[in-house]
Amino acid sequence: MIARIGNYLPYPGYATTNTLLNALRPFPQFSTINDANSPTGRTWYDSLQAKGTHRLSHGLSVQGSFTWSKAMVGIRPVLFQESDKSLQTTDQPFLFNTNILYTTQRYFSNRLVTIATKDWSIGAFLQYGSGLPLTPPAATNTNYLGSSEMYRVPGQPLYLKSLNCGCINPYQDQVLNPAAWANPANGTFGPATGTLYGDFRSARRPQENMNLGRTFRIREKYSLSIRAEFVNIFNRTQIGNPSTTAPGSALSHNGAGQLSGGFGVINETVSGPNVAPSVTANAVVGQLYQLPRTGTLIARFVF
Repeated sequence: MIARIGNYLPYPGYATTNTLLNALRPFPQFSTINDANSPTGRTWYDSLQAKGTHRLSHGLSVQGSFTWSKAMVGIRPVLFQESDKSLQTTDQPFLFNTNILYTTQRYFSNRLVTIATKDWSIGAFLQYGSGLPLTPPAATNTNYLGSSEMYRVPGQPLYLKSLNCGCINPYQDQVLNPAAWANPANGTFGPATGTLYGDFRSARRPQENMNLGRTFRIREKYSLSIRAEFVNIFNRTQIGNPSTTAPGSALSHNGAGQLSGGFGVINETVSGPNVAPSVTANAVVGQLYQLPRTGTLIARFVF
């Protein structure tokens, strides 16, 4: 038997001012509910990995690894097809890291000089990798059935300025090209939300840390260890991610005429480079600048 089609509310008391889209949700009383950590198992990871080790000899030991990989995920929860894949947000095609440890040997015949220079440990951890994918701008057209992303415009460069050039002034430079993105027509969909591109990535952010230390034996039961640790040893400035929302909107400026918001703008909310962002700023706009080079001196006396 086919029942007569009529107007039905999802549950008693449902507000009739809500949209039809909201009424069709599985749980319309929670209009903003999302699936979190859905165990669909639709992820793919393929990689070529290489590792090299130089075992301790003449005071030097080195370990290093290199990974060339591609990490993908299914972006449509239903009616999935093989083409409905995209890069994962953590995808890094190239990643290299190495640990280096060197212990100074006896280089001089003079006893006092030997005591001063021998047995110092010098270590380093270095990591270099590709930038992580940036989120493409969301479509702002009207389709009433859900969200999607903007189309890429063929022939238009994604960047107005390379994020890795070391020459970006966040107060003046719009680094992304708004002409590279276009809305789908009203009533149609663009690429599915969650589609990421291998050539649309954030800046590379290397890690370069070093340490220096030595243990002095005073007597059989007494020793003094000193150690200096340095983070960001080369004092590299690392800018945050540019905004990727609303390519067609006008850029905003602060009272000093500096860029403060808009598509392709690195929203700078702290004064000057190499300043650590607050926890709140970090949560809202991402990592603005890396902490400056820092050093920590540690001393330990054992008895």
